Amino acid sequence: VVGIDRDGIVLDVTNELQEQGISLRAISAVTNGKNAVINVALKIKSTNQLQKITKGLYKVSGVIEVDRL
Repeated sequence: VVGIDRDGIVLDVTNELQEQGISLRAISAVTNGKNAVINVALKIKSTNQLQKITKGLYKVSGVIEVDRL
C-alpha cells in the first residue's frame, strides 16, 4: 500500500483490514517524508476477498496505490 505520508495512515489501513475481518500476518511501514509504503501479509480465502480488500484500502484517506506482490 502506498499513500501520502500522514499521521495515522498505518492505523487507518489496519482498521480497514480489521473491519473486513482479515487476518494480518505481518506489517512493516517506511516513509520518505512524502509517501508511506506499508507492506502487509494477509491470510485471504479467495480472489473475491482480495478484490474487496483492495477496494476498501483505496477508500482510506491518502492511499494512492494498492498492489499485490
